[in-house]
Amino acid sequence: GQVFKLAGGSWAYRCRDEHGQRRQVGGFRTKGEARDALDTALDVLAARPLVALDLLITERLAARQAARDARDFAAADAVRDSLRAAGVLIEDTPDGPRWSLEA
Repeated sequence: GQVFKLAGGSWAYRCRDEHGQRRQVGGFRTKGEARDALDTALDVLAARPLVALDLLITERLAARQAARDARDFAAADAVRDSLRAAGVLIEDTPDGPRWSLEA
């Protein structure tokens, strides 16, 4: 996207929407306001993959817990190992497993 000055001295941000069409966002009083709107939009887009990742990992952790409950420790270890190979670290806590991404 791009921040640009409109006729009349206000600022806007132009980007493409989900259909690939060019779209003007805003009509901001200052370039800083337009930049802040862009930063907010980028933060939202950056968070979207993390939500999907959290859902996928949570599903795998549920499968790991089901295997542990069934005392199928080989299957539980296989889930943990597959997550580890993908760079996901699992910490077992009294409140349940927590995950983080390997640095």
